[in-house]
Amino acid sequence: MVHRLLDAGCDMWAIRNGYVMNEPSQEPHASIVQRLLDEFGPRSHVREHIAAYLTQLGRNLDEELL
Repeated sequence: MVHRLLDAGCDMWAIRNGYVMNEPSQEPHASIVQRLLDEFGPRSHVREHIAAYLTQLGRNLDEELL
């Protein structure tokens, strides 16, 4: 899921045990991302797993920057 969203133009970063995601606003990326999010459904139950995976990819924000 994470790679598909990143490939579609989402900017995703882990912060502590959660994550932030900036969705693209320009087409066709916006429609692709919306379709992916609809397919995946709710993600709250895997939030920590997504954050851990983003951290493994080096996509984590240091708390000192917040």
